[in-house]
Amino acid sequence: MAAFHSSLGLSEILSRLHDEVSENHALAYSERETTVQHILGIDSSSTNAEGRDILHLLVAIGERVTAGERVHQEDIAKILTYVEPYSRLFPDIILSPALPTLLAHPMIRQSSLIAEPLLSMLKISIKLNLSRQDMIPVSHQQAVVDYSLSLLCLDENDGHVKALTVAETARSLLEVLIPWNYAVHLVSLHRYTMMTLAAHGPSSRSGATILLRYLSLACHLAVHDKTNTAFPLCVEVGLITQILHFVRFTDDILLQFNAMELVSQLTSCSSGLHYLCQPSTGIITWLIDITCGGTESHPVPNDLIASEALRVLGTLFESASHHSYQLIEHIGTNTIQHFLDTVHSHLEDGDEVTRINGK
Repeated sequence: MAAFHSSLGLSEILSRLHDEVSENHALAYSERETTVQHILGIDSSSTNAEGRDILHLLVAIGERVTAGERVHQEDIAKILTYVEPYSRLFPDIILSPALPTLLAHPMIRQSSLIAEPLLSMLKISIKLNLSRQDMIPVSHQQAVVDYSLSLLCLDENDGHVKALTVAETARSLLEVLIPWNYAVHLVSLHRYTMMTLAAHGPSSRSGATILLRYLSLACHLAVHDKTNTAFPLCVEVGLITQILHFVRFTDDILLQFNAMELVSQLTSCSSGLHYLCQPSTGIITWLIDITCGGTESHPVPNDLIASEALRVLGTLFESASHHSYQLIEHIGTNTIQHFLDTVHSHLEDGDEVTRINGK
């Protein structure tokens, strides 16, 4: 705490940031920065991370909370909101020794109000330190990943008014950090999907929505990784299996549509195409059954999702053609023939209006 020489209490810090920075429109930006430094007691001449580290102040506040002092999360959120526009004053917070302690504090982890400005400051600090990524301790990377993953499960229905905005910001941060160490961070991602299932159950709408956030992130990482490291690791820890299970067994049609879009995205990379075409996944047979009917498990097409299933199949066939992949060898001639016969019958027997409507 030596870096902070201010003896002000929380309420006085908040009041002065509001009056002297946020509402003082006569000050130029550089003057606001100087005022922020003065109020927080930051030693701007320091050359190390602690000398310009607002996180030590926040950790001190967290310690006072733990000790029983009454501190409102709204007040901490306001301090961060007032200070966030001057994030360049705190370029090294990703290197701060206080970071893991701060992000593990229950009040910090459970507040979407605090998360919004804090995530923004972390993103700027990470961006400023990308050129010296090796200097960022693994424990700090893991702390930010774990914190960001925990924010994806915030639910507006539980009173987190900024849950969606926070989840989007957290995801953008995770898309940067997880590739730094796929082997470690994808395990954390899978752990959170399992925690979501355990907490909400497979039939909960809110739980399924949160689960889809994690699976969508996994799909993005698997598809966009140019090193072909992420996809096999996503398969290994079970994330891809969870996507396919979600598609086939969720009872929510809207969420099922969203999950089918993830399958469509997986076909865009060769690893995803090869994986989906394995008979053991059963996903292509399922898509054809949903589209065509005529099987024991699906005697008639599922009118609610047949058109989306057909679209995903079209994407898959197009990707197979692009990658010169012999689909029939992996799916089986009978399944393909059933699909082609259904399409042929549909085109021959349906009138124009029926075909346009997809019935």
